[in-house]
Amino acid sequence: MIVFEDALDLRVHDSFLTTDGFWRFGGRHYIDFGYVNIERHGRKVVDQDLSFGRYTFHVGSTADSWFDSRFAYVDYRYDFLQVDPVRISGSAGLNIERIAAGISATGNITDQNGNVVNGQATSESKYNLPVPMLGLQLDWALSRTSVLQTYTRAFWIDLSTIRGGQSDFVLRYHWYFVRNAAAGIGFERISLNLPKYIENNEVQRFAYSIQGLMLYVRGTY
Repeated sequence: MIVFEDALDLRVHDSFLTTDGFWRFGGRHYIDFGYVNIERHGRKVVDQDLSFGRYTFHVGSTADSWFDSRFAYVDYRYDFLQVDPVRISGSAGLNIERIAAGISATGNITDQNGNVVNGQATSESKYNLPVPMLGLQLDWALSRTSVLQTYTRAFWIDLSTIRGGQSDFVLRYHWYFVRNAAAGIGFERISLNLPKYIENNEVQRFAYSIQGLMLYVRGTY
């Protein structure tokens, strides 16, 4: 196992984009949607031999590394409880995921047969997958201008070519400083554990967690 942050100086914080929203119709019905894009990169002169994919990157090679994640989400949500000021809803949806980790390096590289590689070599492990997810959400109007929101979504799958799961958790507080706009603070965590994913006869494994505090602006219409 290679920990990219330690072995290749992969930056923990890099470019980050997240956005989400919903459309409410029919009183109890919602369409939720969201997108998260996280791109992280690093560069380092290798100080220990690393085997990744078809290549071994030996001490002294100059390596660029990356770990990119994209999650696009859409679901149908229904309020099964509406007792003001509380709404509790359940959801079922689809998360389209792309995760890619790779190394591109020059110098001091051998292939899987032990042959020296001249010039640059690139190895990437990635998967693109539609993932079904089930969720539960609570919206609680604490006052006329403030709302507490929390939800969790999760899945687990065990098939011949893939085994693993994912969970998303969000806790947010919105303060409406005007009728159609709110400032918010929240905590968000995305955890992915994929111990087996087989593609092109290669077994790939991912373990990934993103979490932290967020400040944001919310608009309604």
